[in-house]
Amino acid sequence: MRIFTSDKSARLYYLVQRARCVLRDVARVRRAYANSYWVAAIYLEDKAYGGSEEGGWWYSCGSLHIASDAPFPLYWTRGNKPEVAIQAMEAWCTEQNKDLPSISSVLSEGRYCVRVHRNNLPTHWPKKRPYYS
Repeated sequence: MRIFTSDKSARLYYLVQRARCVLRDVARVRRAYANSYWVAAIYLEDKAYGGSEEGGWWYSCGSLHIASDAPFPLYWTRGNKPEVAIQAMEAWCTEQNKDLPSISSVLSEGRYCVRVHRNNLPTHWPKKRPYYS
């Protein structure tokens, strides 16, 4: 049994214990969902010149697009996939891509697309520039 010298020390003890419980719960949730969350984000996808081997080759690349008019990246855990929000992102991309040429065109400056990743939000892809082999 705890003996407190004042009401203030009893409240402080209670708050510290409550904070410990909350932190323990947060840590438990982080461990449970550490490898099972998903993120959807909008990327600007394009082609990049890979090299001059065999007449030249190109590879697909992309970068995370965050702008004031674009939907922000969306995180979720298993069981509550937000299809409506992803459809809204895809609608935004379709609207933005309306007058843009294909990424195969020499006039291309990229096209917007929605990509879903597990456990991370890459800022660009690929991580390393591919090489011809």
